[in-house]
Amino acid sequence: KNHPQLVEAGAVDALIECLKVKDDETRFNAAFALNKFAMAEETKVHVAKAIPWLIAVARMLRELLTCTQAVSALRRLGTVESYRLDMVEKKLHEVLGTYQDVNNIETQREAASCMCVLSESVQNRKPIIDTPCLELMLNLAQSEDVEVARMALGACANCAEDKKTHRLLAERGNAMHILAFLMRSRHVAVHREASRATSNLLGTRATHRLFLESDGLRSLFLVARSKDNECQLNASLIFRKLTPNLDNHEAIIAKGGLEPLLGLVQLRDVKIQRQAAAALRDIASNKDNKVTFAQEGGLRAMIALARDEDMSLQIIACGALRHLSLSSRIKRPIVEEGGLGPLFDRAMQEPLNLDLASQVTATIANTAENADNQITLVKDGVFGPLNHLSTIDSPDIQADCSRAFACLSANRENQVGVFSATEYRTIFKLAASPEEYCARDAAITIGNLSVIARNQLLMVQLGCLVPLVSLLDSEFVSNQKYAARALYRLAANASNQKKIVDAGGLRGLVALVNSPHADVRQFALMTLCNVCAHPENQPKVVQVDGLAPLIHMIGNTEESEECARYAAMTLCNLATNPVNQLHIVRQKGLAPLISLSGHENPDIARYAGMTICNLAAHRMNRLPIVRAGGIVPLLRMASSDKVEVQRAAALAIYNLACAAANQIPLAIYNLACAAANQIPL
Repeated sequence: KNHPQLVEAGAVDALIECLKVKDDETRFNAAFALNKFAMAEETKVHVAKAIPWLIAVARMLRELLTCTQAVSALRRLGTVESYRLDMVEKKLHEVLGTYQDVNNIETQREAASCMCVLSESVQNRKPIIDTPCLELMLNLAQSEDVEVARMALGACANCAEDKKTHRLLAERGNAMHILAFLMRSRHVAVHREASRATSNLLGTRATHRLFLESDGLRSLFLVARSKDNECQLNASLIFRKLTPNLDNHEAIIAKGGLEPLLGLVQLRDVKIQRQAAAALRDIASNKDNKVTFAQEGGLRAMIALARDEDMSLQIIACGALRHLSLSSRIKRPIVEEGGLGPLFDRAMQEPLNLDLASQVTATIANTAENADNQITLVKDGVFGPLNHLSTIDSPDIQADCSRAFACLSANRENQVGVFSATEYRTIFKLAASPEEYCARDAAITIGNLSVIARNQLLMVQLGCLVPLVSLLDSEFVSNQKYAARALYRLAANASNQKKIVDAGGLRGLVALVNSPHADVRQFALMTLCNVCAHPENQPKVVQVDGLAPLIHMIGNTEESEECARYAAMTLCNLATNPVNQLHIVRQKGLAPLISLSGHENPDIARYAGMTICNLAAHRMNRLPIVRAGGIVPLLRMASSDKVEVQRAAALAIYNLACAAANQIPLAIYNLACAAANQIPL
């Protein structure tokens, strides 16, 4: 109580003068008194003026008791930030570095405590490590005295918070080996601080190898099983520092690291759970460890964590499930272990969190790739979450929603009576996305569902043609391909053929016939073939200059036989229109058709011949067909084993024979063929 009065009376100045005298006992008493004055907050400001003299006394190791009192006073003053910085500026840490041979426990305690206090300031950490203070710190950390070891380790942990100190700590001080050993101490205070220092030091990836070589995992597992809350937190932090490095995963799993890590994530402490869960998520991302992770309880732990009330834990857990769901061997177990419930709950959760929604959507999409899951997902009510998630303004989330719909619609059991008008509208909206993968997968979904006649009519009624026709002009090849695929299936229904053309699809389809990509050309031609079966659409193809690319396609069978076949089928349909019959011949389609009719593929030859048959129905084409050599394919068709082909050939020959100028060539060629036994008389 009398400290303030003494200080106000000038006691500090008097004591400073006493520190300067040569009498040992006087200096001791002065240092002792200043130490007492430094205990009270209100007197520290006065005692601070003695810092230079206390540092000077701290150098006098021959007066060990006096040094101890001086260091103790400095340690107490060091609780003030500005004083700590001043002490390091005045080289106190260098003075402490000379204490390496001091064996007095009290002096060691004060020195360790003083280093711990000084290292609380960020600016002091690198200077401390740059001096022999580093060696003193690590030597004292191995002391048998718990208090000495604890404070020295505290100083080490503080310094290790600065990454600039890591190289010196690891290389010059061999700190990682020492810390790994001390983490196995039977004293909680020691292994608590050792684990904190280790956690900080592992912030530099180069120290990971040193930790593993020092048998650090064994120490880590022991600390993780501690009942001390701080030890548990430090252990979770160490795991969190190690697991982003894929090279560490094999060692962690091989030595049994999943068990203590799963134990940490089950503690009812959010700070510990977050770090442990993040470490588990990192391990789950490793493709080589996914199955082991799931089998050893990681899958169940993540599903349980996804139910937690803390959103950060939900995000991490769903992120881990997302990684696991990439493995084909785990997609089904996620559903069997009850993972859909928390995923659906998180999908509908308010308020919205984009990260959480992204993890959930990707996980659902991944699990939907499994055929068995596709049925279970629908039965468990996946459409509600997907419809909700698709409304989120996020390209990634919408792309995953679209992917999920594509997978679900690929299963035949989901194609009839499963998708409602709500789902259809969601899919059509996704198909209108400017993002390639989102629109592509939505178009795939429409195409998958279009194999059912009922769906073909319903989807067109609900407005699927607008986004599909728009995708025909997309800059992305995949969008063009799957939009054309969906349209060709929709056009299989006669009721949709005119609607596709009325929606503006014809021009885009004709343009895609010239695509450099065979798949795109094929689907465009397949759609045109179906669309041109409708009489009202046939003249419109000529109006949009559609004949030229079709004729070009039948003349290039080397590029794609399938494309040539569908081009011939399309021309066959178009040639049922009298006006088109003339246009096809005038645009030089006759020669490639006659050439194609002799193709080794019977289907290609058949449709080319059928087209010639249709062209022969127009009287203006009869002479040009015979002059161009069209009799040969017709006679070949007449010998076909298929009645409809024979009928078409007979009708064509009849039509050609109606022209008087063709009768003699027909008779001559027929007799020549008969003589050669090529066709029956």
